Amino acid sequence: MINLVFKDGKELKKKEGKYIIGLLDGEIYEADNFRELTAVVCGLEYQDCECAETELHMRVKAAKRIGLATMTAEEMTNSSQNDEDGDESGIRESIIIYDERIGKIPYSYTDANVDYAIHGNPELIRVECDKTFIYSLEKNRLIAVFMRMDDGEYKRIPSVLDIDTEIEKELEPFKRITERVPLHKKLGE
Repeated sequence: MINLVFKDGKELKKKEGKYIIGLLDGEIYEADNFRELTAVVCGLEYQDCECAETELHMRVKAAKRIGLATMTAEEMTNSSQNDEDGDESGIRESIIIYDERIGKIPYSYTDANVDYAIHGNPELIRVECDKTFIYSLEKNRLIAVFMRMDDGEYKRIPSVLDIDTEIEKELEPFKRITERVPLHKKLGE
Protein backbone atom coordinates (compact mmCIF):
# COMPACT_ATOMS: atom_id res chain seq x y z
CA MET A 1 0.00 0.00 0.00
CA ILE A 2 1.44 3.33 -1.10
CA ASN A 3 -0.12 6.41 0.44
CA LEU A 4 0.81 10.07 0.26
CA VAL A 5 1.13 11.20 3.87
CA PHE A 6 2.66 14.68 3.55
CA LYS A 7 2.42 17.34 0.81
CA ASP A 8 2.72 21.11 0.64
CA GLY A 9 3.51 21.33 4.34
CA LYS A 10 0.39 19.45 5.39
CA GLU A 11 0.06 16.02 6.91
CA LEU A 12 -2.62 14.20 4.93
CA LYS A 13 -2.92 11.04 6.99
CA LYS A 14 -1.42 9.21 9.94
CA LYS A 15 1.68 7.19 9.06
CA GLU A 16 1.08 3.44 9.30
CA GLY A 17 3.40 1.83 6.70
CA LYS A 18 6.56 -0.13 7.42
CA TYR A 19 8.58 2.52 5.55
CA ILE A 20 8.34 6.26 5.00
CA ILE A 21 10.08 7.81 1.99
CA GLY A 22 10.74 11.50 1.50
CA LEU A 23 11.42 12.81 -1.99
CA LEU A 24 13.36 15.91 -2.99
CA ASP A 25 10.13 17.72 -3.91
CA GLY A 26 9.00 17.51 -0.27
CA GLU A 27 6.35 14.83 -0.69
CA ILE A 28 6.39 11.97 1.81
CA TYR A 29 4.84 8.55 1.18
CA GLU A 30 4.36 5.40 3.20
CA ALA A 31 5.08 1.96 1.79
CA ASP A 32 5.25 -1.62 3.02
CA ASN A 33 8.20 -2.98 1.01
CA PHE A 34 11.08 -2.05 -1.28
CA ARG A 35 9.04 -2.61 -4.44
CA GLU A 36 6.58 0.03 -3.25
CA LEU A 37 9.43 2.37 -2.26
CA THR A 38 10.84 1.98 -5.77
CA ALA A 39 7.40 2.64 -7.26
CA VAL A 40 7.25 5.95 -5.36
CA VAL A 41 10.52 7.01 -7.01
CA CYS A 42 9.92 5.52 -10.50
CA GLY A 43 6.19 6.08 -10.82
CA LEU A 44 3.25 4.09 -9.51
CA GLU A 45 3.00 2.12 -12.77
CA TYR A 46 6.20 0.35 -11.62
CA GLN A 47 3.96 -1.93 -9.55
CA ASP A 48 2.31 -3.15 -12.77
CA CYS A 49 5.59 -4.35 -14.35
CA GLU A 50 5.51 -8.01 -15.24
CA CYS A 51 9.15 -8.56 -16.18
CA ALA A 52 12.52 -7.71 -14.67
CA GLU A 53 13.72 -5.97 -17.83
CA THR A 54 10.88 -3.44 -17.70
CA GLU A 55 11.61 -2.82 -14.02
CA LEU A 56 15.30 -2.26 -14.84
CA HIS A 57 14.44 0.24 -17.57
CA MET A 58 12.14 2.14 -15.22
CA ARG A 59 14.84 2.27 -12.51
CA VAL A 60 17.41 3.48 -15.07
CA LYS A 61 15.01 6.16 -16.35
CA ALA A 62 14.33 7.41 -12.82
CA ALA A 63 18.06 7.28 -11.98
CA LYS A 64 18.88 9.37 -15.05
CA ARG A 65 16.26 11.95 -14.10
CA ILE A 66 17.58 12.18 -10.52
CA GLY A 67 21.24 12.11 -11.57
CA LEU A 68 20.84 14.83 -14.18
CA ALA A 69 18.94 17.03 -11.72
CA THR A 70 21.70 16.53 -9.15
CA MET A 71 24.48 17.32 -11.63
CA THR A 72 22.63 20.38 -12.91
CA ALA A 73 22.26 21.69 -9.37
CA GLU A 74 25.98 21.09 -8.75
CA GLU A 75 26.96 22.84 -11.97
CA MET A 76 24.83 25.86 -11.12
CA THR A 77 26.50 26.03 -7.72
CA ASN A 78 30.00 25.60 -9.12
CA SER A 79 29.61 27.55 -12.39
CA SER A 80 31.35 30.67 -11.16
CA GLN A 81 34.39 28.69 -10.03
CA ASN A 82 34.59 26.83 -13.38
CA ASP A 83 34.38 30.11 -15.30
CA GLU A 84 37.39 31.45 -13.39
CA ASP A 85 39.51 28.31 -13.86
CA GLY A 86 38.64 27.70 -17.51
CA ASP A 87 40.19 24.20 -17.33
CA GLU A 88 38.04 21.30 -18.48
CA SER A 89 40.90 18.85 -19.14
CA GLY A 90 40.32 16.91 -15.92
CA ILE A 91 36.93 15.27 -16.49
CA ARG A 92 35.28 14.36 -13.23
CA GLU A 93 31.89 12.78 -12.74
CA SER A 94 30.06 13.37 -9.51
CA ILE A 95 27.31 10.76 -9.93
CA ILE A 96 26.82 7.90 -12.39
CA ILE A 97 24.22 5.22 -12.98
CA TYR A 98 25.71 1.80 -12.40
CA ASP A 99 24.68 -1.83 -12.71
CA GLU A 100 26.99 -4.59 -11.47
CA ARG A 101 26.18 -6.74 -14.52
CA ILE A 102 26.81 -3.98 -17.05
CA GLY A 103 28.96 -1.27 -15.53
CA LYS A 104 28.45 2.45 -16.12
CA ILE A 105 25.21 3.31 -17.88
CA PRO A 106 25.62 6.56 -19.85
CA TYR A 107 23.04 9.31 -19.50
CA SER A 108 22.77 9.51 -23.28
CA TYR A 109 23.59 7.34 -26.27
CA THR A 110 23.07 10.12 -28.82
CA ASP A 111 26.78 10.94 -29.27
CA ALA A 112 28.62 8.79 -31.83
CA ASN A 113 31.35 8.20 -29.23
CA VAL A 114 29.52 7.22 -26.05
CA ASP A 115 31.68 7.69 -22.95
CA TYR A 116 31.68 4.41 -21.05
CA ALA A 117 34.79 5.29 -19.02
CA ILE A 118 34.44 6.16 -15.35
CA HIS A 119 36.09 9.49 -14.53
CA GLY A 120 37.16 10.29 -10.99
CA ASN A 121 35.49 8.64 -8.03
CA PRO A 122 31.77 9.24 -8.61
CA GLU A 123 28.88 8.36 -6.36
CA LEU A 124 26.78 5.52 -7.75
CA ILE A 125 23.05 5.26 -8.30
CA ARG A 126 22.73 1.48 -8.46
CA VAL A 127 19.93 -0.03 -10.54
CA GLU A 128 20.40 -3.82 -10.20
CA CYS A 129 17.32 -4.35 -8.04
CA ASP A 130 14.85 -2.46 -5.86
CA LYS A 131 16.99 -2.66 -2.72
CA THR A 132 20.27 -1.51 -4.29
CA PHE A 133 18.37 1.31 -6.01
CA ILE A 134 16.74 2.58 -2.81
CA TYR A 135 19.85 2.05 -0.66
CA SER A 136 22.09 3.94 -3.13
CA LEU A 137 19.66 6.85 -3.38
CA GLU A 138 19.52 7.01 0.43
CA LYS A 139 23.32 6.72 0.68
CA ASN A 140 23.68 9.70 -1.69
CA ARG A 141 21.02 11.60 0.27
CA LEU A 142 18.77 11.93 -2.78
CA ILE A 143 15.84 10.47 -0.83
CA ALA A 144 15.19 9.88 2.85
CA VAL A 145 13.89 6.47 3.92
CA PHE A 146 12.65 5.75 7.43
CA MET A 147 11.80 2.34 8.90
CA ARG A 148 9.14 1.78 11.56
CA MET A 149 10.62 0.25 14.70
CA ASP A 150 8.90 -2.14 17.09
CA ASP A 151 7.91 0.78 19.33
CA GLY A 152 6.10 2.49 16.42
CA GLU A 153 8.70 5.23 15.96
CA TYR A 154 10.38 5.78 12.58
CA LYS A 155 14.18 5.87 12.26
CA ARG A 156 16.17 6.73 9.18
CA ILE A 157 17.60 3.60 7.55
CA PRO A 158 21.29 4.64 7.86
CA SER A 159 20.85 4.86 11.64
CA VAL A 160 19.43 1.31 11.74
CA LEU A 161 21.35 -0.51 8.98
CA ASP A 162 24.83 -0.33 7.49
CA ILE A 163 23.84 0.65 3.95
CA ASP A 164 27.13 -0.42 2.37
CA THR A 165 26.80 -3.90 3.91
CA GLU A 166 23.18 -4.15 2.75
CA ILE A 167 24.16 -3.14 -0.80
CA GLU A 168 26.97 -5.71 -0.86
CA LYS A 169 24.59 -8.40 0.37
CA GLU A 170 22.15 -7.60 -2.45
CA LEU A 171 24.97 -7.49 -5.04
CA GLU A 172 26.22 -11.04 -4.35
CA PRO A 173 24.08 -12.76 -7.01
CA PHE A 174 24.88 -10.04 -9.56
CA LYS A 175 28.64 -10.38 -9.03
CA ARG A 176 28.44 -14.03 -10.08
CA ILE A 177 27.24 -13.02 -13.55
CA THR A 178 30.31 -12.87 -15.76
CA GLU A 179 28.78 -12.16 -19.18
CA ARG A 180 27.96 -8.53 -19.85
CA VAL A 181 27.70 -5.88 -22.52
CA PRO A 182 31.31 -5.46 -23.73
CA LEU A 183 31.16 -1.70 -24.37
CA HIS A 184 30.47 -0.68 -20.79
CA LYS A 185 33.18 -0.17 -18.18
CA LYS A 186 33.06 -1.58 -14.69
CA LEU A 187 34.75 -0.02 -11.68
CA GLY A 188 38.44 -0.84 -11.59
CA GLU A 189 38.83 -1.57 -15.31
